[in-house]
Amino acid sequence: MRLLNKLWPGKASAKNVIANKIAIPLPTDKIKERLKIPVTQLEIKKEEFVNWQKRFYPESEQIFKSDMHKKMLELYISYQLLNIEPEDVYMDAAGGQYSYASRIDCKKKIIQDIRLSDKLKIFHGNNVTYLDCSCAEIPLPEKSVNKISCHHSIEHFQQNADIDFMKELQRIMAHGGKCVILPIFISSKALLIADQTSFNRWNEEGEWLIDETATLPGGAGSGHFSRVYSPESLTNRLINQFNSELFKLQLVSVKMNTEEIPNENQFMTEKQAIMNYFYRALVIERV
Repeated sequence: MRLLNKLWPGKASAKNVIANKIAIPLPTDKIKERLKIPVTQLEIKKEEFVNWQKRFYPESEQIFKSDMHKKMLELYISYQLLNIEPEDVYMDAAGGQYSYASRIDCKKKIIQDIRLSDKLKIFHGNNVTYLDCSCAEIPLPEKSVNKISCHHSIEHFQQNADIDFMKELQRIMAHGGKCVILPIFISSKALLIADQTSFNRWNEEGEWLIDETATLPGGAGSGHFSRVYSPESLTNRLINQFNSELFKLQLVSVKMNTEEIPNENQFMTEKQAIMNYFYRALVIERV
């Protein structure tokens, strides 16, 4: 695997100085050996991805100065996997600054986050319902949402917030509904990464990694924290929360031009964490 042989060189202003030596993504074949749910594959085409951006997020190239940015990749992957229909109620959970919610055709559109910015609300306008709340307590009726996405957020959920979110998903997801959570960061061992030496740690299975140059924790905007799962901790914390008779789960890897993405050739830049390699999506369906 090239990334293990060619780590980005350190520089005076280098990022992820410690993290890039320890937080290494686990190859898909190794995940398959250690994970007890199916690991499948989504193949996407560059031309279709670029055309989707022009239709659903025409501002993207101006914002990111590229039509190959991994933020847009996250949105495109969830859109492809969810297959949102006009009769659906869709929620973008932990929605953050970027969402396609206002651009799709469906019965109801919801963006939820613990703090939704005025900038986001102005951008998406009045045809979206905004929920400023915790993912653990979403003020929606039981079985009321058909399609749910969560983009680049669950790794920042601290303590047991990721587990609580799994429980809340089961409450609000309608029969036949689907949720896509990505990326799910998976390494050979569970890691808890902080970018502050003074970070208030808690007891949890996994190794604490403190790197003040790390980008994955996201700084103040994401709580200075990120979680990397091992296949076993992913199973214990997320997968095992679901009744297998009521919910079907799979992990989806993503390829473009026969390569798993993002990688050093597509979407990645030198200052980003190597852990960002190879997006995997956790797909949850209520049967």
